[in-house]
Amino acid sequence: MIKQFFALLALASLPLLLGAQSSVPTDSALRQALLGVWCNSDDGGNTCWGFDEFRSDGTVKSCALPPGSERPWVGAALFAVRGITSCIVMTESTDETMPPGHSLCVEVLEINARFQRYRFTDSAEEFVLYRRKASEMKCPTAAA
Repeated sequence: MIKQFFALLALASLPLLLGAQSSVPTDSALRQALLGVWCNSDDGGNTCWGFDEFRSDGTVKSCALPPGSERPWVGAALFAVRGITSCIVMTESTDETMPPGHSLCVEVLEINARFQRYRFTDSAEEFVLYRRKASEMKCPTAAA
């Protein structure tokens, strides 16, 4: 699983290796910029339906109650950064679509003190996460 993870990370980093330019921090600087709590939101960060906490030990803790869902989701993953690409491998998950061993990569397109904008390498879909203080990470509970 770990070998596949790093192979996936190397493949996802190919555009950077081929000369793509970026003003986004790379490698260890991007890893450092990702650390902390991020809010999943559909209203520009005013409310959060989920959270991702990137930790200095290379793990991610996540929780969410996605819009339209009645069941909260919790998960954990390992993450690594190469260039502007961040990849995760799930280690725990209550979501059957992202079981342990599931991996995905994103290219970070923009990151600052307020938000990060990223694109999935497999689908080219773009999303934005909003930075939050650690104390604001409140895992959603089941819909009432």
